[in-house]
Amino acid sequence: ILAEFYERALADQPPAVRKVIEDELLTESGYRENLAEERLLKSFTAAGASAGALPTLVNRRLLRIEERLDVRRVELTHDVLCGVVKASRAQRMERDAREAAEARLAQQKDRERATRKALIRARQIAIGCAALSVVAVGSGAYGIYSARRAAVAETEAVKTRAISETSRAESEKLVVFILDDFYDEMAPIGRLAVLGGLAQKAVDYYAQLPPEARTPETQRNSALAQARAAQVAGQLGRMDDAKTLVESAAKTMADLRASGDNGDDTLIASARVGLVGTSLLISRVDFAAAAKSAESALATLAPVLAKPNPSKIARTTQAFLLGNLGFAQLRSANSAAAIENFREARKIAAALGALDLSNLVAASGYVSSSWQLAEA
Repeated sequence: ILAEFYERALADQPPAVRKVIEDELLTESGYRENLAEERLLKSFTAAGASAGALPTLVNRRLLRIEERLDVRRVELTHDVLCGVVKASRAQRMERDAREAAEARLAQQKDRERATRKALIRARQIAIGCAALSVVAVGSGAYGIYSARRAAVAETEAVKTRAISETSRAESEKLVVFILDDFYDEMAPIGRLAVLGGLAQKAVDYYAQLPPEARTPETQRNSALAQARAAQVAGQLGRMDDAKTLVESAAKTMADLRASGDNGDDTLIASARVGLVGTSLLISRVDFAAAAKSAESALATLAPVLAKPNPSKIARTTQAFLLGNLGFAQLRSANSAAAIENFREARKIAAALGALDLSNLVAASGYVSSSWQLAEA
């Protein structure tokens, strides 16, 4: 009934009016927020609402106006509407995120089509040059001209290869967005099934790449895709699938390091895969193995952390590894070591912006380490 009331009240209003109400009259956690009437009217005008939009919504009992310290302030009429407005906002944000992802995918497809056209054009030029080379046997002057055309064709081929490489790099940027940023946006609202499908598509994308396209960066991203898919599978209760995926990711990283690649990006990716493996071992209540896994991942990450100003992803991975190590130690009756690791994890998370909520991932790690520290 409340949902239908909310929809009827906004049925004839621009969509941007709904966005103003959901974003400015409701806190992030879902409580009523009041706003000065002057400021709300300015937001309504920017949203394309009519001059009578506010009185109309007040008459429909969706909003109310009251005097506070000689200032007219606007808010939702009752707390019972907060749940409906919050749900509508969540659906809108989910829809916006999905549309943004689809737009990025559409742009990627356009780039791929352009690359294919360039390849076809390069082949056509190469065929033309070959024909001119045959004719050039009987004509020296024409042979020089033909050679010049071949040089142009080679230049076009180089450009085409560069376009193809750029297209692949853009594809991997989109995959990284799906695996990291989009995961952080969708996981809190329980869209694990969607995330699982996206993670599996990323795994399939890397599996289908030809050998000549497999660079060290691609292998790292492939391992991270498998680790993210394993994480989602574990959260959905598919522990056997999660175990298979994380073991494959760990082997990929071990092979890459055995080949001599021990750069910072590779070490960080190895530690992130180890973090997922540690979490899965904790889910299986194998605390001894989880502690060993966390210690091994921290040892892998140590050379990166020893350098001045290590990256945020390296420090974030370290904080979560210390939290998992402390949890495994606490469950193994080693509370003294657990306390030290929890404190260090909290310290790192605070430095990354947990306390002022500028980094919500770090804030979640800080909260987790805090209650585990209290228990220890």
